[in-house]
Parts: sequence; structure tokens; C-alpha cells
Amino acid sequence: MKKLFTFLFLSVALVYTAQSQPIEYTMEEADYQAIVDAANLMGVNTAEYPDNTDNYFGASSYYSNFDTEADGSWNMDVFPTWEDAVQTPIAAYVLPAVFPDAAVDDVYRVYFTYYDGSNSGTDYFDFICTGAATFAYYPGENGSTKAEIKSFAIEGQVSDTELDPENATVDLTMAPGTDVTALAPEITISTGATISPESGETVDFTNPVEYTVTAEDVTVTKVWTVTVSVMEETIISIYDIQYVADPAANDSSLLFGQNVIVEGIVTGFNTLGSYNKYYVQDDAGAWNGVYVYDNTTGVVLSVGDLVKLTGKVDEYWGVTEIAASNVEIISSRNATPEPVVITSAITEDLEGILVTVENVEVTEDTDEDDSRAFLLATVGDLQIKVFDELFGAFEPEAGKTYNLTGVVAFVYDHYRICPRSESDFEAVSAVNDFFDMSFRVYPNPAIDVLNISGLNANRVIVKNLLGQAVLNTTANNNRVDVSALHPGVYFIEAGKQITRFIKR
Repeated sequence: MKKLFTFLFLSVALVYTAQSQPIEYTMEEADYQAIVDAANLMGVNTAEYPDNTDNYFGASSYYSNFDTEADGSWNMDVFPTWEDAVQTPIAAYVLPAVFPDAAVDDVYRVYFTYYDGSNSGTDYFDFICTGAATFAYYPGENGSTKAEIKSFAIEGQVSDTELDPENATVDLTMAPGTDVTALAPEITISTGATISPESGETVDFTNPVEYTVTAEDVTVTKVWTVTVSVMEETIISIYDIQYVADPAANDSSLLFGQNVIVEGIVTGFNTLGSYNKYYVQDDAGAWNGVYVYDNTTGVVLSVGDLVKLTGKVDEYWGVTEIAASNVEIISSRNATPEPVVITSAITEDLEGILVTVENVEVTEDTDEDDSRAFLLATVGDLQIKVFDELFGAFEPEAGKTYNLTGVVAFVYDHYRICPRSESDFEAVSAVNDFFDMSFRVYPNPAIDVLNISGLNANRVIVKNLLGQAVLNTTANNNRVDVSALHPGVYFIEAGKQITRFIKR
């Protein structure tokens, strides 16, 4: 269902008329309840929640969830529109209780914040006192008296638009390097109103620009001041976004709410419905990874892409994230940072980090209290939840142990490792006696370059599954160029050390 009000914040201000003086009023919680009670009394009910109407209408969040759909949520015979459903109890129950001595012809304006299923905004209703403690909705004799800007957007902006109806201001931020001398904003305004300059008209925003909105009745005008800023081209480290001194006390980013630019390597990517989700690291180790939520750009990424992304630092269900507004692929097929080998419980500093847990038994997670259970990786007394948000389900083989690699996510109150492909489950039980497990290679699978840790020799030999040497080379700076190899499984030898890797 589409929820109309995410937060119903109503205040009443007396409109200037010959008979009235200004009054400002903020609703008390009891008045919100009056709207709900009135709606129920006058026949509002829901087929889905017939025994829990008050809660459905938002009793736990200021009675805010009013529904616009004609699906039984409103009694459409009583209230043809959601406007009627809200205006009626305000006029009949709230205003008379608050203004019992209102004079006839006094006009009261009730402001509210709404959500139409995709965007939030601010609007208002006008009410006129028609008798002793009696009020009616007042649309205006010659049309609507509303002169509001309801949305204001410019292609390439990197911030949310901040609309302040009370002060008639609009503020937004553009991407670094934007030429603000010729921008054409798309604007929506009150029904029947007009605006100058018009929506889509090219405007110079070097300095704040005044937009004049004229209501449908042509007697009410409102001058809005629009300020457009340009973001500075400053790359910041992910560490500065993620690091907090005492996560137990407060794990929110110190840059919460700020627009930032970061560069890093994509370590995991997936598309879920209408948005992309991915993880980016700009260095190996703790605090250097972050989750990115992208429902704006539509850019499809691959593991190993070096990206520059712009977005707002946000906190969502305990996760620090960047809500991307722009992403640029600088290069592809880069090595990902070396995974952190974890031997104890995952903590806040590893959120968004590529990690490996070695020699684990992988079983089904049967935690009845975990609504997002998938798999459970166990080694000794250590148990780590595994989740499939970056790729499909995996069925581990009974009796096998694995080196498990993935990105750390915080999902439904648990830290979890999110593998990116089946190859992130590296079976090791059958090869422990043959391979030197202190000799590690990454990324695995590799695309162009294979990094080596624990190397005790400079010369390396790569062999295929038939035992044929296909590459005999020097590991410069513990890196081997494997770009010429065909995709498949290979063994790499260095002195008496040997291990396996996959070429993608």
C-alpha cells in the first residue's frame, strides 16, 4: 500500500484577513489521536487490519500512515479522497477543540508533511470558521490559494533538495565542476499555480535566484529563494567515514548527513529490484570499507572496478552507507584488497571489509530467532553467519571444510559474511596435506594479477590441471601477471610451496 503521511506534522497559522490576527499552533499528540478516532468513527477501516486500525494508522508514530488507495483502506463512500479523510476530522474534531472562540470568517492554515510513494513534501489545508466552533475546508472563491514549490530538481545534483516552505527557501548541491550559469531545474508547484521563471527554463544560479509562485486564485503570491551550491572536489578516505572511537557507545559516522567523494575498489556487487548495492574499499584492513546504496545512477559494476563515487553518508538500520548520487568507473579488472583473516567474532571495524575465515565447516543456520538465516560457518568455538545477498544460494558438501571469503555486512542485527560467488567457498579438507596453507594468493579467482603472501621464493611456476607448466616467471613485488592464461584452475609453485587458484 502507498502511505500518504510518513510523519504528520501539523501546525496552524492564522492567515491575514481583515477579521483576524496571526496565530501559530502545533498539534499535540491528543489531536493526532482525534484524527484517528474520528476516521474510525466515520467509517474508516481496513480489510487487511480490521482488528488493529489504530496501529495501522500509525499510533506508534504519531498516527501518520494514511492510505491513498481505493482498496478498502478508506471507506470510499464516506471519504472519496484522502484529502476528505484528513480534512474532515481536522475540521470536525481538532480545530473546534483548539479554537472554540474562533470568529466567523477567520481562516486557519494547517500544514502537513506527506509521502506520495516516492517523494516527500510539504503542503497545507485552509479552513474557514463558518460558525461557533465550526470549520469547513476552504478552497478559495476563485481557485486554490496555495503558492508552494513542492519539488525542485536539477540534473546532476548530488544532494537532496531541501525545501523550507515556512521560510520559502530551496537549497541543493551540484557535483564538483558544475557550471551553474546555465541550469534548467524541473519544478512542481501547487495545483493551478504558476511560477516565474518557469520549470525547465535555463537560469544562472551564480547567486541565489528568486522564484515567484502565484496561486490559482491569482491574489496570493509567494517569493521563494533558491540557492545552488557546488561541491568541492575533495577525495576523502573511507576510514574517515567509518572510524569511530567507541562503537559500543555510538557507531554512527562522524560524517553523517554530509556529501562526500571517495575512490575505491568494488569488492562486491549485486542488483536487487530497483537499486544496486555494492561494497567499496580504498585500502586493506579495518575501517576501510563501506556499503553503497545506489537507486539513482543505474551503473552496473564488477568486482575489481576502481570507482569514484559521490553520495551522502547515511545510517540505515545500524549500517553506515553512502547513498550514491553519481558513480564513475576509473578502471576495471583491478586486484581487490587482501582479505582480513578473522579468527574471532566480527566487530564494527570490519563492516564493509573483505574477509576470510579459514578451515570452517559450513552448515545450515537454524537460528529460530534469525529471520534472515542462510548458512553458518563454524571453526572451533567461533560461529559466523553467512548470507547470500551478493549471489545465490550455495549448498556446502557434508564433511568438507572451507576457506570462506566475502564482504562483511550487518543485516538484521547480525554481522555476516557475504560471499560473492561459489569460488568464495574454497574447499580445503581434501588438499590440506598437499598444499602449503601459509602460502596464500589473492584475489582468488584472479583476473589479471595474482598477489602472493607468505612467499619464500622469487621464482614461480604455474601449472594446469594436467601438470603442464604454462607460466615460469618472477614474482615482482609478490605479484604475478596471469592475464595471458585461459580461464580455469591452476597450481602455482614457489620453491617447495604450492597452492591452487582460479583464473577468471
